Parts: sequence; structure tokens; C-alpha cells
Amino acid sequence: MVWLLINFFYIFSYFKIILLSIVRGDILNGLIYLIVFSVGLALSLTTLSTLFIKSKEFIQKYAGSRKINKLPLISGTIIILIGVYTLGHPILEFISKGWFKLINWI
Repeated sequence: MVWLLINFFYIFSYFKIILLSIVRGDILNGLIYLIVFSVGLALSLTTLSTLFIKSKEFIQKYAGSRKINKLPLISGTIIILIGVYTLGHPILEFISKGWFKLINWI
């Protein structure tokens, strides 16, 4: 069922690209976009599948290692820090530059 929903998403995306290219009157570019998108999708899925199969031995060898077990915690912490920076940077910029403009406007 999930596979059907994923395929429906990609078919819908293809349909939108073709309709947009028809509306713009440039069907050849739409077909080129579809081919490039399809090749990129196939390459990424094939690469990820191959890496997943090849990494099975690596995972079995290092599954009990403490360093490997801490990787999800480290990667989650990095993602949270990037999110905090992404959220905080515009807020701090607004406070430092735009706060006085807002006060003067009132």
C-alpha cells in the first residue's frame, strides 16, 4: 500500500511537469525534465539500495560498539543545533537591526 502511495506521488509530479510544459508551449523541455528526474531517482534508489546491502556486514561487525551506538545521539544533537541556529539567526538579526525601526514606526 505504501509503495502505491509513493508511486502516485511521483506520477502526480510527472503530470504537473508535463502540464506546466504544455501550458508554456515547451513540451521538449518538460520531457527533458522528466527524463533527468527519472534518471536521478533511479540512480539514488539504486545507490542507496546497494549501500544498504553492502553495509550489512559492517553493521553486524560493529553493532555492539559503544561508538556506533552513540551516533544517533550525536547526529540528533547536530540537527537540533542547526535548527536552533536557523531559527535564532533571523530573530537576532531582527532584534539587532529591525527593532529600532519598529519602535520608530509606532
